Amino acid sequence: MNRFFRALPVVALVLGLVGPLSMGTSYAQTSTPAAAPTTTGTVQGTIKDNTGAPVADAKVTLSGVQTKTTTSDAGGAFSFTNLASGVYTLTASKAGYQAASEPDLAVFSGQTQTLAVVMPHLTFSSLRTIASVRAVGRGTFNTTPASISVVSSQTFIDQSQPQVMKILNETPGIVASLPSGSANGATPGAITVPNIRGALSFETASLIDGHPVSVGTYGDYVTTFLNPFMLQNIEVVKGPGADAPEVNYAIGGTVNFRTKDPTYQSSGLWQAGVDNWGSSIINFGISDTTGRLGYVFAFGSNDLLTNVANTNVWVSPQTPQQGILNFNGSGGMGIGYNDQYPTPIVPGTVSAVENSYNLVACCQHIGQDLYQNRSELAKLRYHLSAATTATFTYFGSQTHANQTANTGDITPSFFQMSASQSKNYTGSLANGSGLDIGYVRTPENETNNEPILEGDLSSSIGNDTVLARYYAAGIHRLNHQGSDNPFVPTVETMQLYGYDTATKTTYNGLSVPVTFYDYYNQAENDALKGYSFEYHHPFGDGNALSFSYDTTHSTTTSYSVFATGGPSAGKPFKTSTLGIGQSVTLPTGSAQDFGTALLRGTFRLNPKLGLTWSNYFNTYKSTYPLRCNGKCSFDGTNYVFATTTRTHYDPRLALEYRPSQALAVRLAVGSAIAPPYLALLSGLDQPISYDSKTNIATQKVSGGTLNPETAIGFDLGGSYRLNADTFVSLDVYTENLQNHFLTAWFAGGTCPATDPVSGAPTNCKANTPLYLQKNVNLADARFQGLELDVQHSPQAGFGYKISGALLRGYPYNLPQYFYCSIPGPGCKPDVNLGIVSGKNFYGNGIGAGANGLSNTSVPYSQGFAEVNYRTHNGWYANANLTYYGPNNSMFVPAFTTLGATLRAPLVNGLSFQISGDNLTDKYANIWPSYGTGIPVQLANGTFAATQANTLYPRTIRFTLTKTFGQGAPTP
Repeated sequence: MNRFFRALPVVALVLGLVGPLSMGTSYAQTSTPAAAPTTTGTVQGTIKDNTGAPVADAKVTLSGVQTKTTTSDAGGAFSFTNLASGVYTLTASKAGYQAASEPDLAVFSGQTQTLAVVMPHLTFSSLRTIASVRAVGRGTFNTTPASISVVSSQTFIDQSQPQVMKILNETPGIVASLPSGSANGATPGAITVPNIRGALSFETASLIDGHPVSVGTYGDYVTTFLNPFMLQNIEVVKGPGADAPEVNYAIGGTVNFRTKDPTYQSSGLWQAGVDNWGSSIINFGISDTTGRLGYVFAFGSNDLLTNVANTNVWVSPQTPQQGILNFNGSGGMGIGYNDQYPTPIVPGTVSAVENSYNLVACCQHIGQDLYQNRSELAKLRYHLSAATTATFTYFGSQTHANQTANTGDITPSFFQMSASQSKNYTGSLANGSGLDIGYVRTPENETNNEPILEGDLSSSIGNDTVLARYYAAGIHRLNHQGSDNPFVPTVETMQLYGYDTATKTTYNGLSVPVTFYDYYNQAENDALKGYSFEYHHPFGDGNALSFSYDTTHSTTTSYSVFATGGPSAGKPFKTSTLGIGQSVTLPTGSAQDFGTALLRGTFRLNPKLGLTWSNYFNTYKSTYPLRCNGKCSFDGTNYVFATTTRTHYDPRLALEYRPSQALAVRLAVGSAIAPPYLALLSGLDQPISYDSKTNIATQKVSGGTLNPETAIGFDLGGSYRLNADTFVSLDVYTENLQNHFLTAWFAGGTCPATDPVSGAPTNCKANTPLYLQKNVNLADARFQGLELDVQHSPQAGFGYKISGALLRGYPYNLPQYFYCSIPGPGCKPDVNLGIVSGKNFYGNGIGAGANGLSNTSVPYSQGFAEVNYRTHNGWYANANLTYYGPNNSMFVPAFTTLGATLRAPLVNGLSFQISGDNLTDKYANIWPSYGTGIPVQLANGTFAATQANTLYPRTIRFTLTKTFGQGAPTP
């Protein structure tokens, strides 16, 4: 990777030279041809905002050989005539709108340049800060100082995607990852989180309409429940070039999900679809502006199924994690453990997995793997006057998902009895048979409710603009397993095969009721509210100063309730032996307050060079449980809370250089930050543990003194227009992170005589060393990569897209005793072994000590390629390949999936579309396979097995779409 950065000067030079040499006479020529006629030239155009509405009374200036100024009329039109031949710079501005600028505008005698200028409203909802100017008929390309990719809502329609994961994976630099060991990629309810440029999930900022969402417990945003039909576009801003009002968690960058805006003219869309698995998709939306009122109303309903539905899986009553089973129908219990001990499921690894059973049952039935999502969007925008606009938004999402399959897996195993055990066995399942034994929870359901409210006010005061916003967001998530009553089990009739060592009974396929006692109830409630304010002051020619302040207050309660105890082998079950336990991650009272003051200056140093200087001053206040005194409850009873406050200054500098209309070069450098999320701070102080044999004392203590992670990043890139419809974008970057959050041991002095938590004597000998385990800021990390994006997008005919990225994201400078559960000189590495200096982050391996730092993996490469064809009358087709590189979050070898779409216009805006995903059925197994993923190297030189995940199966969707009206917002 270092070769990339040694080559940066060469890249910049090539980008600077290729532009003028490749665009042809219309862009490279700056003087009147010798044979030119004596008449003058003309520049004309129209200015519209991002809703398609004309922008009247905008100031338009053309400077160069001559300097002229005009204003746009009521229809947004402007014109300059009698222009001498030469090169000009066009600027357009109006209070309340983003300014537009286009250098190197060539004017020739006798010719007319017709321009389309888009000046979006100044708003908190978008992260883009520069308007676009283009020749009519020519597409736009990235002329901002940031590496930014914008995914339009049309992309989801063209591929018929009801969720965001696949489309995000097609965008270079961002990966929608599956957490290792806790998600089945074949199910629509699988947890997915976005990762930008190799940064971990909590190091990627996720926003909706430019404001934070509730991520209080673990710092990352789950995109599973987001319906893309509600979105106008997705802005992916990579590296330090973003200028959002706040930059919390934006180590790798920011992904901003923008909801639909009102259109200037009437617009609507209705969709109804089904697929080959029985799923149904219904979407409906309307938008218009009538007089002073603009509105959007949208509703989406996704009922998604896959091949997991109505399947059966072998289980074993002797699997401890499967739950307590009553299988003889008379109250007696049998938990028959095999005489054979667990063996490594993958040779050459340290991962011992129980994969040989003398008692098995057929079969546990999996019902409908149903994912039901209902989403609503209501947005009203009222123009109080020509200068003042108020916008009110409700965005809601309610989801119910059967998570039985999502959290389950299978282990390739053997039905194996010893000679003595098989003496009386006559069953049809042969002794020694290979079986996939499932670890499948009894009925498990997840309910997720995410309401969001927004209120925005924009007002112009002279040439200045004032923005104000209030927002509130919540996540109310409940995972429920087992029956509603922990004392009422789940019962299924199964056929038993094998020998029960507890009751010394042989089963030859007898059908008996099997009783599961597996009650679990996990609740998470996050609530966030915030305020934003910005004052924007333009001055001079293309310059502006702005000050903004954003503050959020979030509260989080996270806990689980579960059943413990139960019957022992061979004894009747009594409800008195079943106890109800409680595990609290964050009790009520846990909270965080973030404040960000931003002073930003945008300066036009000359017509071709712009500079943006941003200064963030961040304040973090965290309130978290420190210890528990007595019997504590999730409602905060008997918890002792502590509060810490941290501040950090984060400057950012970005340059954008336009040597020609065809080329934009960008350079960004700046600081990034990730505050500690609440789950990191919630570890309670524990009593001291003294080992008289080793004469070592250990103690787990709260990590409340954590500082934010900080990083310095660099991005150098450029975008080049090959012709009217073809664009190339290239970025190289590097980022160094400090204060990585790690759980580690370190020396804590000597053991005191009295325990500081319990107050009891520690019984330590004199001068006994004390080692403390806590979440601390210790290791460093580095992120490096290269991103390429090539697009050819004609209005009609063949188009294509080729994109990809090389990614590195790895730790280094790991501390002493980091790999030791018992610290001190001569310790043996046995923990944190999955965190390897210099190797890309990956999720957890199987086995003691094989844990990684991240719950997802950072692939070394990714890619996407598409060819498409469209006609002016509505025909459309595409075929696409998505490449998942090595070290992907599925723990499988690098692979490629195939997708395709064909859309045919019918009548009056009605079209019929067929779309296919994973047409080659790559890794389309029903269950993740425990232990069969690609082994990962551990820090001590050994290897650990992993869980091989699955991908959604071949899916064919059939969709009817009806469009009506004329309006369409700008992506």
